[in-house]
Amino acid sequence: MTTVNCAERETSTTRGSTPNTAGPLSGPPDRDVYCKYYFSSKHICFRKVCWFLHVPLDGDEQFCTEVVIRFSRDANQSLLQRAAAVFVSYYQKCPPGIHFDLQALKRLLSTLFKHGIIKDVLSVLRVLASYRILPPSEFILALFDHCVDAGLPFTPADFQHMQWCLEQLGLPAAQMNSFLAFKLRGLGTDAWKASGEVQLATAEVERCREQGDWTRLGTIFSSLCASQHSLADLRQLSGHVTLALLKDSAAASLPFAQFAQAVFQGSSANGLMSNLIGRIGVSLMFRYYGAKQWHKGTQLLDTLKGLDINYSMLSSLFGSESGVSQGRTVSVAVELFLNSGSMESALQVLKDNDWLSGSSPLPCDADTTQIRQAVLCQLADSCIQKGVHRVALEVLSKLPSLKDQADPAAVSQPGELFHRHLSSCLEKQNLTVASETVELMFAKSVSVDMRLLRTLIHKLGKQNVWLKARSLFRCALSMGCYPPTQVNPYCRLLPIPYSLTEVEMAIAIEMFMVSNADEIHGQSQIPLQVVLKRKEGSELVSDGDYNAAGNRLLFAAQIANPKLVIKYATVNPSQEQVFTLDPLSVRKWLTQNMKWATSIWRETGDDPPASDCLSG
Repeated sequence: MTTVNCAERETSTTRGSTPNTAGPLSGPPDRDVYCKYYFSSKHICFRKVCWFLHVPLDGDEQFCTEVVIRFSRDANQSLLQRAAAVFVSYYQKCPPGIHFDLQALKRLLSTLFKHGIIKDVLSVLRVLASYRILPPSEFILALFDHCVDAGLPFTPADFQHMQWCLEQLGLPAAQMNSFLAFKLRGLGTDAWKASGEVQLATAEVERCREQGDWTRLGTIFSSLCASQHSLADLRQLSGHVTLALLKDSAAASLPFAQFAQAVFQGSSANGLMSNLIGRIGVSLMFRYYGAKQWHKGTQLLDTLKGLDINYSMLSSLFGSESGVSQGRTVSVAVELFLNSGSMESALQVLKDNDWLSGSSPLPCDADTTQIRQAVLCQLADSCIQKGVHRVALEVLSKLPSLKDQADPAAVSQPGELFHRHLSSCLEKQNLTVASETVELMFAKSVSVDMRLLRTLIHKLGKQNVWLKARSLFRCALSMGCYPPTQVNPYCRLLPIPYSLTEVEMAIAIEMFMVSNADEIHGQSQIPLQVVLKRKEGSELVSDGDYNAAGNRLLFAAQIANPKLVIKYATVNPSQEQVFTLDPLSVRKWLTQNMKWATSIWRETGDDPPASDCLSG
């Protein structure tokens, strides 16, 4: 190429005070103001300060376009760089007008790219981006793919600007994900790996938060996890991701679900990635719990379960939550489900973590134990309301307070809940669970409402479940619910309160006969008498109620198998009726039933048979 020194040029035309620059165009353009050597395809201007213009005048877009087309036709690198400089210098000042040629722009970019003049390509793109004029997205992706493969160094600012350009183009999600992969791969070069990648990713997290683009956030996160980074950096990034996912927490959708799906989609999640996703989830779980966003919390837990992540073994990423026990994490999860009305899911959480099995539950500190007690009580109450009595009993049996029998206050706490459960069982005629509930209460020293216990005994007798009725009667007798047998030199006396049902009276008479079996078989002349007590404490009974109790006593004798003969004898000084058991009928009953009756009332001999021993 021939070069000519600009000093040899004639300078008869006066220029402005600033060389190489152009002001606004007024009237038809004067092409004489331009440096004909700079704008020539065969020459070049070497003058440091040239008094002719190297930049098109403002508004002379036609001249700018002509120069760009002419220089782009040549394969000379210097001309291509000048074409880019002319284009950039003009459109930095002036917006595209009627002479803007999109085909010329594409040819310029293509030629620059083909010759590897990437810096000028980026300069042109930066100018165009301000006017939202950009080449096809495929070109930009190919550009970055080439640069990354060539090992060209890029700053985070370069990537940020190019990403903004692609966003202005409305790039589809699949192509944007490809670009993000190029970007992270490009920052993986030695020039920026140590200082730029994590910082850029953090900035990207914030951008995704502002735009609500949770799918792209997942792509960024998975790419970082797949790279070689320290655990501290990844935890820090996970914290930023968690805060980003809390954006618009009042919205109905759950950002975490889209984010997690993007992380695991099309990639094999390793242990580290699953661990970090789980910790992000646990961190969000505590935040939703604190904000009482029950529905979002349950959505989150369902997502974690779908990803097969055992979140109960993980801790939060933030503050004091990072040190909570596993029991606390499980308690929060259960409470989220309960407050959202999902009792079945709450139960499943407990089963998955062995809280309802025979094995020991997760270790809990004192505060967590109290929370666990409250959560289990809440779950049991929910089961009671829905009539799931068997499950309610299973939950009640796992209450932490039942294990601390040395603390009477702790044991008494769930008493009201037990009684509501027992009352519900009786109302629904679920006598089997009701019996097991009472037995658990006896075993754990939980006080039993005597009214409910007596109702249960009566209902069991009515259903011919005499074996269980006798067992509970004996327990109630030991607790002072029924008066004991009285002995004097002249008779064996059984006081029966007037308020007893016929079932209770029948069992009491049975116990009375077995307790005195030796005297009866020994042909003793001492009679067996039953006194129907008129008074219970300070309470007085009406004559009508008292007479009805006498009828129940006579009916109780008929329940026995074989039947007993009971006769009215007299009235004692307290105006209470006294009845006498016929010795012959008593001996006949004992002969047929003594074997199993001894095992119940004397706690010796063979176990009672499963068949009922009373009729009625």
